[in-house]
Amino acid sequence: MDAIIAIVVKLVGQAWAQSADGTRRPLNQGDGLRAGETLLTAEGAEVVLDFGGGDMLSIAGLQSLLISESMAFDSTASVQDSAVLDVSVDQSLEALLTALNEDADPFDSLEAPAAGLEGGSGGGSSSVRLLRISEGLNELDVAFSRLDEGQQDTFAFNGGAVDVEEAEVGEPAQAGTVTVGNITADDVINAAESAQVIAVTGTATGGDISEGDVVSLVVNGTEYTTSVDGDGNWSVDVAGSDLAADTEFDIIVVSSNATGSTVESVGTSTHSVDLEADAGTVTVNNITADDVINAVEAGQVITVTGSAVGGDISEGDAVTMVINGTEYTTTVGADGGWSVDVAGSDLAADTEFDVVVGSSDAAGNTVESTGTSTHTVDLVAQAGTVTVGNITADDILNASESAQTIAVTGTATGGDISEGDTVTMLINGTEYDTTVNADGTWTVDVAGSDLAADTEFDVVVSSSDAAGNTVESTGTSTHTVDLVAQAGTVTVDNITADDILNAVEAADTITVTGAATGGDIAEGDVVTMIINGTEYDTTVDADGNWTVDVAGSDLASDTEFRPVMPQVTLLKVPALRLTPLIWSLKLAQLLWTTSPLTTSSMPPKPLKPLQ
Repeated sequence: MDAIIAIVVKLVGQAWAQSADGTRRPLNQGDGLRAGETLLTAEGAEVVLDFGGGDMLSIAGLQSLLISESMAFDSTASVQDSAVLDVSVDQSLEALLTALNEDADPFDSLEAPAAGLEGGSGGGSSSVRLLRISEGLNELDVAFSRLDEGQQDTFAFNGGAVDVEEAEVGEPAQAGTVTVGNITADDVINAAESAQVIAVTGTATGGDISEGDVVSLVVNGTEYTTSVDGDGNWSVDVAGSDLAADTEFDIIVVSSNATGSTVESVGTSTHSVDLEADAGTVTVNNITADDVINAVEAGQVITVTGSAVGGDISEGDAVTMVINGTEYTTTVGADGGWSVDVAGSDLAADTEFDVVVGSSDAAGNTVESTGTSTHTVDLVAQAGTVTVGNITADDILNASESAQTIAVTGTATGGDISEGDTVTMLINGTEYDTTVNADGTWTVDVAGSDLAADTEFDVVVSSSDAAGNTVESTGTSTHTVDLVAQAGTVTVDNITADDILNAVEAADTITVTGAATGGDIAEGDVVTMIINGTEYDTTVDADGNWTVDVAGSDLASDTEFRPVMPQVTLLKVPALRLTPLIWSLKLAQLLWTTSPLTTSSMPPKPLKPLQ
């Protein structure tokens, strides 16, 4: 193994030692450099080397230095050998240093000794060791350390020969151009790419760059190496996680020329990292106008609408929802709105569902934005109660009422019945309509003739609930029709005990009595009779009897009369016969019918004397 030529005594930044085969190792303070290795410094770095014997060399950033055996410290030259006995050497040393700094031949500034290049006498050494660096150094800063105590800072030359060893001088290597392509298509590492292996590519051309030159890059503390191909391209696989953690790094290509001088060509890569897309806001509008699915809507197709805005949501993003196990899809419109047709039956069966919008950002990261919809289902309206009042006071339609207009009334309450609901009834083929009042009552005018012909009918109230479901509430009316009264039997008792009116009785008041029973005769019915032009009235009592006081004079003058009751006609009445000075009234059988009776229709018969 080659001997250590120099020791790193100071290190700022990064530096490497590269062997002849291109292998590179990072340097730390205290590391040694061997013959044949090349020192490489990064931008902004500074390395101070100690070659031994107090020889120090400072190397700035972006430099390379080939370490050779000629740089090694010669331990045979002691302090005494280099002691200065003649101060005149200062001028010669200054000329020597000037020649070195101007890259001139240092021997041109020295006088040739008469005895040749030999050491002088006087206890001093005429041997001077020169170190010349010519391997592409830019602005080398050569620093010398101070001599130890007892040493002197001048060299003595006694005119003897000086032994000078000169290193071989070569042309410096030329740097080329290193480029790095986009790390990804958009030069942005997304979440998916950060989990992959990314092929980082670029070019290395120009200068002394050639095929096979080593390309090195340190990304997130990990060193990746490759080489330049025949076309000047290079490619290396880098962990996406390193690229996500380190967005800027250098690519270094180390090259050398024919004389062995080395150079670094450096390119820098910067990229962006975007690991997460931003979710937006998804809303779902009311499923229906009232956000309630009713029975009718459950049988239709409902258009469900909403919006998807914000975050990384954009036009064309897929909108997906699963309702009652059925998947429905649509896309986001340019205005952020979306719309999809959904079976009402699915909405009736599933009252809560999520709407998911799948989006991606410019870096390719994906995100789902979610909104939730809830609605109500009401498929059945509730029926109420419908009643119908008596058609008439006694709920019996008589002949008179059948010729009139009857106000039929009732109520409609409960369930979903409300003010304004339609009330409909069909009576004797005629439809009658009205509406429910605020207090739940209703009324409609109906022809009595229809009620006389139709004694039972339904009253239907049509209602709807808040969800729009409809319902019919029904009530039934029954009534009786009685258009003809039934005649009973009216009898008249004897006017007097012997049924003959005498002179005394003719001057008195006679109580005429009788009975009225059967048929539709009832207590309180009026009994009317006209005797001798005078009308006498009474009523039927609870027992079916009646009585009335009549002037005997009227009975003497009118031997035949007819007691009349409403809608009753007397068919046959016996005559009163008058005997001289003795009035006789005999009442025979009475028969009654339902025909109306008028006094004009049956004029009194003339009295005939009894034979």
